[in-house]
Amino acid sequence: GTEAAEERRSAASLNDEPSAANADSDADADTAAVDDVRWATKLLTLFGAFILSGTYALLAHFFPIVSALPVFGTRLSHEWAWNLMPSLSYAGQGIIMGLPTCVWMLVGSIVGWGVLSPLAKNEGWAPGPVSDWKDGSRGWILWISLAVMISESVVSLGLVGAKELYLLYLRIRRWTSHSSPRDRFSKQQQEQPQGLHQQQQQHRRQQEQEDGEDGEDGEQHDNAGLLGDDAADLNKQGETDTPVIIGEKDSDEVDPRFLVPGWITWGGLGASTVLCMVIVKALFNVPMYDTLIAVALALPLAVLGVRALGETDLNPVSGIGKVSQVVFAGVMPGNLVGNLVAGGIAEAGAQQAGDLMQDLKTGHLLNASPRAQFSGQIIGSVFSVFVTAGAYLLYTKVYPIPGPQFPVPTAQVWLDMARLVNGHPLPPHVWPFIVAFSALFFALPIAALVLLGRRGSATVSVGGCSFRTATAQRWWPSGIAFAIGIYNTPNFTLMRAIGAIVTAGVTEIIVARDNKRREALQSTAVAADGSGFNQASRHEALLRRKIGMMAIILASGFVLGEGTFSFFILLSQAFSS
Repeated sequence: GTEAAEERRSAASLNDEPSAANADSDADADTAAVDDVRWATKLLTLFGAFILSGTYALLAHFFPIVSALPVFGTRLSHEWAWNLMPSLSYAGQGIIMGLPTCVWMLVGSIVGWGVLSPLAKNEGWAPGPVSDWKDGSRGWILWISLAVMISESVVSLGLVGAKELYLLYLRIRRWTSHSSPRDRFSKQQQEQPQGLHQQQQQHRRQQEQEDGEDGEDGEQHDNAGLLGDDAADLNKQGETDTPVIIGEKDSDEVDPRFLVPGWITWGGLGASTVLCMVIVKALFNVPMYDTLIAVALALPLAVLGVRALGETDLNPVSGIGKVSQVVFAGVMPGNLVGNLVAGGIAEAGAQQAGDLMQDLKTGHLLNASPRAQFSGQIIGSVFSVFVTAGAYLLYTKVYPIPGPQFPVPTAQVWLDMARLVNGHPLPPHVWPFIVAFSALFFALPIAALVLLGRRGSATVSVGGCSFRTATAQRWWPSGIAFAIGIYNTPNFTLMRAIGAIVTAGVTEIIVARDNKRREALQSTAVAADGSGFNQASRHEALLRRKIGMMAIILASGFVLGEGTFSFFILLSQAFSS
């Protein structure tokens, strides 16, 4: 049986080599098709967007009315903060964020500022001005936004943590179920000198062939459906002696010369922790052991945040910071400043870990050296200390912060959370709404896992209607986006939603026209075996990728233009006053 299995695996590997080569050539062809836009066209698009966005920044500076257009009427604009800021930078951010995220931000804005805010004001629960943080409806609905962020973030982090623990359990069980697993792994490495990537590709092809012949075990399929491909690979390791390294299934080997040495990683962690303790003690008079606890808590939370970012494209940093604030309400009761600092350390750690992960992943796809990237990140971190501090001093010299121009709502969220966990009472009648929205956005991630987490399922049925799993996952309600729509004023959300909606609409129009043109030209040339349909589908996918690439270039120009012009306006005001 063993010899037959080996022959079957060897044959499968040989048969798959041409298909793998064809797949690589198809991928190269797809990349070339997407990149066939001329560099001159890309640069003109970027430059044109830069100039348009910069022009708006100048108009908004000299004519402030442009930054708050009362498109919904004067009363709604003045009393309920419903106006439009036609910022092209906001539109560009919406394009980059994507349509689903912007739509759920818009839903949150409508619910918060179109339903809950008038309700709290008219019922007398928030008697102050609408825009007032303390007594107005803006401060009232802020608590609902905060509850939604905490609820979804906690359950998302809990699910990621549970998955990691289960994967760890499967790995330990697998490696302890055989004698001398380390020796076996070393022997296989010596017998198979090819790279890790090729070994793993052969392993997956062997597993796919064996699954097709023998079928999958039902219990393992269910576990994989809920916990993802890592658990599936671990569960199926019992069918082969080839080990799969968790988290590195789709990566190539990196020469150790280009990796960051371990002594730098751990030494840097220790040195930066000590430096953090000293600085926080000097600036905020927070005891050093409390800062040490904050750093220790930030490490596992950052790992969970990075995992959530990699799986969902959303880093739940807001929830991570709030979890840390809850913990430190017991460590430092009554210390608002210490609570804010501890939460900030946890959130900053998760945020930076997510950013660095995305940078390193991009570099890995481009075959860049991790050590070179690490060196660049260290240099950038040093310079950013002076750049950010200088920019903050410039802004505070020109604008009041918080103020009409920069209300910094996130700072108010942090302050209210610190007050709440240290005994500050909630506004009147907000508690039932907190419970209702928290329960809703606690249940939604679990429902997504149950309904959309089935491995290999292309469709999902809800209420008698069938949806593609990928589409349902993309459009599944986002609690973080919903909460952002609530605690920011509508003008923050509207232009972002407009940018995303217009881009999606233009994309569909271009694709529809291209499909009609191609159908008219090739209506008589469709192959009987359906290859014509496959080619049309591939052409449409490539066209969408090309449009998406140009949209990102346009959005980048919008963001860079307004940001650059606004910064020079800031400099002129700072040095002229």
